[in-house]
Amino acid sequence: MTVSVALPQATPEGIKKEMQNAHIVHFACHGTQDLANPLRSRLEFSKSSKIEVEEIMNEPMPNARLAVLLACETAQGDQQLTEESLHLAGTMLFAGFYGAVGTLWKMEDKDGPIICEEFYKGLLEGDEKVFQYSKTGEALHRAVRKLKESGAHVLRWASFVHIGR
Repeated sequence: MTVSVALPQATPEGIKKEMQNAHIVHFACHGTQDLANPLRSRLEFSKSSKIEVEEIMNEPMPNARLAVLLACETAQGDQQLTEESLHLAGTMLFAGFYGAVGTLWKMEDKDGPIICEEFYKGLLEGDEKVFQYSKTGEALHRAVRKLKESGAHVLRWASFVHIGR
C-alpha cells in the first residue's frame, strides 16, 4: 500500500505524479462542477492551483483503488443528462480507480473530519488492520449515519455517495 501526503503548497503536477503510484487518494479541498463544460470541472487547491477532469483522465494510474473526494459537488452531474453526466467522482473510475466517494452538492467543512474518522475506521476493521476496499460502501454508510445521528440537517449528510465497487 502506498500512502502519499500532499501538502498545501503541493503543485498540481506533483499531485498528479503521486496519484500515479497511489492506491488511495484523498482530497479535502474545493471542488467545482462546470455544467457547461464538464471536462473543466476541477479540484481546487488554491486560487491558481487546480486539477481538471480532463487532466485526471489522461493520467495512468495502475495502482488506483479508492478515491475520496471530500470537496463540494464532486459527484454532481447535469440534471438534463442524468445518464450521461461527467463529474469528478466518475472521472476517478475512468482513470482506473475501483471506487470513489464524492458529494452531490456543497458540503460543510466541519463535516469532513466526522465523515473521515468513521469512514476510515470502517475500512480498517478487523484484526489485520488492512484496508478492506470491499467495505467502502458500508463504511461510508456508517459515517453518514453518525453525522445524521449527531442532529445534522439532511442537506449535510445526504450529499455523500459511493460509486463503483
